[in-house]
Amino acid sequence: LFLIESLDSEMLSVTDLGDFKTVMNGGLRIGTMGYYQADGKNTSVKDAIENSLKPNNLLYPANVADDAARAMVIIQGSKEHLDVDQITKEVEKITASAGHVFKGIVVKKGHPRVLSVFTLARGMQDEKEKRSRARKQLDDAFAHIEDLEEIY
Repeated sequence: LFLIESLDSEMLSVTDLGDFKTVMNGGLRIGTMGYYQADGKNTSVKDAIENSLKPNNLLYPANVADDAARAMVIIQGSKEHLDVDQITKEVEKITASAGHVFKGIVVKKGHPRVLSVFTLARGMQDEKEKRSRARKQLDDAFAHIEDLEEIY
């Protein structure tokens, strides 16, 4: 709901459905989402963004720095919590590893909430390669068994 609400609201920095489609068409077309809501205990918008990227706050745990192909980060909160310079610096850090990043800033009463959406470039590929290697090892093991004579 956060994503839909954000894409359909007035923003300080705008992202829209087209940006979301662009993100989801990147990489392997498989993605993950991260979410974090600051509780008001001196949590800056910078900390909220960083926390939304941590594996325990992601729908599918991944290493965003290594695995992301494209991203969208939507930050929501009161004006006093939204430091645009700090947000821009954090998004630039993500851009350095993830490539193209769309940024949306929604001014709405409350402490910072961050939704991050990523398409994965490598994480799922690594899993497929591991499965493929395991399947090949299993096939090789059965190939040796087939060469043996049956003993009753």
